[in-house]
Amino acid sequence: MNKDYETLTYRNLEEALSYLNAEDKGRYYICECPECSHHEAFIYKNNPHFLKCNRENKCGARFYLKFNQRSKPVVLKKNSIPEKRKGLTAIQQEQLKEMTKFIKHIQFHTENNLDNYRGLKREVTEPFIANLQNPKVVAHLFSKYKELFGKDYSKTDFMTKRNLIFPVYGEDGLIERMLLRSNIEHINRKEINLIINPGKDARDFFMDIPETSKYVVIGESLLDALSFREIDKDVGIIGLTSTNRTRQVREYLVKNKEQLKTKGFILALDQDKAGRKAYQEIHDVLSQEGYSSVNILSFPLNIKDPNEYLLFNREEFREVYEETKKLLELQKDTSQIRFYKKKDDYSKYIEVEGEDGTKGSFVIDSIYDDKNPVILQRGKTVLCSVHDKDFKQSLIQKVKEYEKKTKRKTRLYEYERA
Repeated sequence: MNKDYETLTYRNLEEALSYLNAEDKGRYYICECPECSHHEAFIYKNNPHFLKCNRENKCGARFYLKFNQRSKPVVLKKNSIPEKRKGLTAIQQEQLKEMTKFIKHIQFHTENNLDNYRGLKREVTEPFIANLQNPKVVAHLFSKYKELFGKDYSKTDFMTKRNLIFPVYGEDGLIERMLLRSNIEHINRKEINLIINPGKDARDFFMDIPETSKYVVIGESLLDALSFREIDKDVGIIGLTSTNRTRQVREYLVKNKEQLKTKGFILALDQDKAGRKAYQEIHDVLSQEGYSSVNILSFPLNIKDPNEYLLFNREEFREVYEETKKLLELQKDTSQIRFYKKKDDYSKYIEVEGEDGTKGSFVIDSIYDDKNPVILQRGKTVLCSVHDKDFKQSLIQKVKEYEKKTKRKTRLYEYERA
């Protein structure tokens, strides 16, 4: 499957159409886009595995629908689902307030049995995760507040075993979106994303940035962002709900520039294609708005995200974070940057000198993509290294060719953590 498509897994087409608030339009279904939440995505009946948002210039997200069971296309009554609810009914408004109060009570006033969940202390996860613990409690939630969900999931085993609730709160303190996971047992499609407040552009990112925070980490998921809070209780965090959802974060960074401009941003996104795309989108805004930002340093091979790194080697993860902060401080303090294009056309050598006399030197590889550096080095310390094996071997070969031709060692080299 093309990596430009995010995979969504459902048991069958009927379940997918239900989750996506689909409406039958004859040759196709019009659906709610999982990325921008507008009711303008479509699925053609003769090709039901593909979903695409029709808002090409504003969203254009594409998804591949994977089904666990074979299913024939279902027939929905035309206009059976409203195009877009403009607001909550009186009953829904009341249920939203009650459910928010209920979830917050579970978060802050009950034993959650979540200490050391994914390597995180309970004091770290408490403001962000509620553990309903039992499928019966989850079923009760779905039944009692079914007006908010559009249907009653209380008898759906696929949903009631998702006992972990990750609520996304709006500026008014009410829940706008919920991510559902399970630590009861492994369930295919590990996370379900439910929009609770369809009457507005539901917030699609987690955010907690104390005024005293010197640094802010942007993670590909809440758990990735919280992994940094685990080792630095003062760090601000922004957690995406999907690599396809960066629009609201970018808008937030532009809107709140005056309050955030003194903070340094650390981007901790996965090294896959979707992660690099999200990194570039966010990095461009940070750069345009004058923020200081840096990408998180490299992870060991086979470690794909910060939370995995935390679980793999907590102390090494802490060291990488501290080194990243040093790099960010050097970048923030820099008054002069000089670029030298090397004759081999393989890399750029950059010297940095700060106002206080701090000096550093970097080699940034630009063989393949100038916007996504492969190797970043300061002195003898490698700060960022490529993970893809084939890509790495190709890079090493070019370096060897250069060394043979010039009869001197280059500062561009492979590095792997033990």
